[in-house]
Amino acid sequence: MSFSRTFPNEPASAAAVRRFVREIVERAPCRVEVDRAVLLASELVANAALHANSEEVRVHVAVAADGVRIAVTDEDPQPFSPRRAAPDDTSGRGMQLVDRLSDGWGMDYFQRSQKSVWFHLRSPAGGVSDPAGPD
Repeated sequence: MSFSRTFPNEPASAAAVRRFVREIVERAPCRVEVDRAVLLASELVANAALHANSEEVRVHVAVAADGVRIAVTDEDPQPFSPRRAAPDDTSGRGMQLVDRLSDGWGMDYFQRSQKSVWFHLRSPAGGVSDPAGPD
């Protein structure tokens, strides 16, 4: 299953993205930490709002038995490289969170006019939840 929605590329969209991701991941048949998925999606959208010259971003959530993959695509093809924030910096730690809390992340480039930053969260062993609930 996959779901996509477009949002204005502005900081205020982060709350709408969090609701969108939460709704999908909570109903997903795989077991991943919902709060972790929401946090990391919010970080990717915040990065796009701060750094991408794009009027909108597209959030894509792909759900599979082994986990979820969440991507944020913008219309700014400029690559970025995560930076290391100094201890007294008030920002610059978003991709460090994505790196540490996800099971993998990366960037894809499309038609030389877009980039997509994504992360993957794997389900633990046995990954599919029981729709009937615990015994």
